Amino acid sequence: MATGSFTGNDLIELVSTHYKHWLHDNFLSTEQISEAVTQTGFITKKLCEIKLETGLQQGSYARINYNNGTFNPLYSVLQMKLKFNSDDSIFAFWGFKEDATNPTFDMTESHAGFMINTEKNVKTMYSSTGNSDPLNPAQQRIALSGIDPTNFNIYKIIHNQFWTRPLPIVQPYFGDIRLIRPTRAWGLAATNSTITPMNEIHYVMLYIENKTNAERYIELKHITLGEEYAD
Repeated sequence: MATGSFTGNDLIELVSTHYKHWLHDNFLSTEQISEAVTQTGFITKKLCEIKLETGLQQGSYARINYNNGTFNPLYSVLQMKLKFNSDDSIFAFWGFKEDATNPTFDMTESHAGFMINTEKNVKTMYSSTGNSDPLNPAQQRIALSGIDPTNFNIYKIIHNQFWTRPLPIVQPYFGDIRLIRPTRAWGLAATNSTITPMNEIHYVMLYIENKTNAERYIELKHITLGEEYAD
């Protein structure tokens, strides 16, 4: 299709015939979302935003996922717009996961997601995949660089590919504000080619846990997902 010729009817045709699942969820309703928290963790739902907060107590977490494991990462494109107040002293995961239990840093069940983990005072973001192979369960993690999770980014997962796209940054500036406009372009952060998620349905999940007595939170603005038919 030529650039500039895409119409509203083309969009309806694409969504209704090309995708097995299609959603753009900006949380006008949340009855299909399950929540889990512990200790001082809590979740705040507002129009066009879900905020997952750990509170102050060390080891507290907050988690959300869609109620049903419905989405297959082999045929899906998942995008999530979010930011952290701090990426220090946390474990966080967002993406596809085979079951609805809490993620762990070294999990081998089938998954494809971004992780942030602090170990020995070193904080790192990763792309992470697992395969659930009963004979040889394995995980692949690739350390990522050049991504600031404390600014809003859109994170995209296509099976075993991990992409990011920066968004404008608003900063205080001498009693006013300054708008920093990065190049709005997708960048391929990593391809986990050694271990890939299974060809089966998964949950879409977002999780944060603090590792210190300090408030940590994620602001999630929207989830967009399209799953093609498995032809």
